[in-house]
Amino acid sequence: MDCVDAVASFRGRTDKERVSLSVRNRNFATLSGLQRANTQLLGNIPDDADEATVAEARNYAIDFWNRVTQFVEPWSEIAAGTMTSIEARQEYLSSYTLVLWALGRVGAVLREQGMSLDALSALADVDWRKRNPEWEGICILGNSIITRTSTRDATGELLKHKLGLRPDAPDAVLEKL
Repeated sequence: MDCVDAVASFRGRTDKERVSLSVRNRNFATLSGLQRANTQLLGNIPDDADEATVAEARNYAIDFWNRVTQFVEPWSEIAAGTMTSIEARQEYLSSYTLVLWALGRVGAVLREQGMSLDALSALADVDWRKRNPEWEGICILGNSIITRTSTRDATGELLKHKLGLRPDAPDAVLEKL
């Protein structure tokens, strides 16, 4: 909930009741999708974790998602109100929960390796449009976005490659029918 309140792209744009968004839903994310992305980012924080551990995790997540908002197209436009979430979902893959999850995985690697969040600036060079052929076979098949464990993993691996965290791009996980 702290991320929902502190991150401009999520504030006032997070559906707290549904687990998925319809094409015409004005929200940018679901609370359950953001929670799953934060689990990827931070791991499971034990219920009995001390306040310092919880505060560190909270601060890292807020800082991470605010940085991502700066670099992932069109998140800053959504945060500024110059583009709606509905418009973004029509053209951009980055407006789907699949990408939230994958970005969480990327952030976890940065955190585990003690890397600066400045590395996220490379996300500005990613072509986030659904029509970008790099996504085909990774998380898009034809005109459909496929959300499976394998496509979330492959999307995360492609983003790691884009940030220089792995040497080569992942192989396609989806086969053309």
